[in-house]
Amino acid sequence: MLRRALIASGFLAIGACVVAAYRGERRATTLIPGALNARTYVDGGVDYRYQLFVPKDFDPAKRWPVIVALHGSREKGTDGVKQTLNGLAPVVLEQASRFPAVVVFPQVHPGEPPSRIVSVLDGLVTSAMHDVNGDPQRLYLTGLSFGGLIAYDLVLHVPGRFAAFVPISAQPIVPAADGVTREPEPVVDAALVRALHNTPTWVFHGARDANVPVDRVRRLVPALRAGGVPVAYTEYADGSHESWDRTYRSPELWTWLFAQHR
Repeated sequence: MLRRALIASGFLAIGACVVAAYRGERRATTLIPGALNARTYVDGGVDYRYQLFVPKDFDPAKRWPVIVALHGSREKGTDGVKQTLNGLAPVVLEQASRFPAVVVFPQVHPGEPPSRIVSVLDGLVTSAMHDVNGDPQRLYLTGLSFGGLIAYDLVLHVPGRFAAFVPISAQPIVPAADGVTREPEPVVDAALVRALHNTPTWVFHGARDANVPVDRVRRLVPALRAGGVPVAYTEYADGSHESWDRTYRSPELWTWLFAQHR
């Protein structure tokens, strides 16, 4: 009888571990400052494990800037860990004692279509923002390679939500209505102009990228500028596909990013 009452109220105690549910979220009740915190977001009965970094001086009564960092294709999975082994997470952990923002590290499940991915991400970000008292005026989005592609989809899905956008080694690919072909570049570019019109954007790409050739980005950036998007572009003349390490280690990026507000 007692067990039924506990389950009905949404709480189940197992030893010293307490798990709570809020808007599809299963999470430990306490966040560890200056570290990654393992979390689980539930959507449609499916568990999506992710990691949440909170600053060393984290105070839940204070509004916090929040960065959403999307990983590459090799980090897809369900373990909730692989996405922290590459990209932004190692940089954040090296600066754990002084990094000034909350960072959300979702993990995409293999085989899920982009429409499902962006829907889950939208809900996951909303839940994480609630947990850390995130400032909606300082919510930032970045993605590398496959994560950059998904980030483009996400800004199309929720235009105006992010205060700044940083895609790295990525290009937008939007499936057509038939689910097989792709929307032509002019259609995609026009949609991105509408979605990013008031969103400061900084695009990074390597000139020697063999995975995502730079030519598409060289066409995209002028199209965004012509449409009035406040976009900066850095092309590394000697850069290959894995240009994210030098990008995330650039002090100029963080100075610029944290100056952006909606």
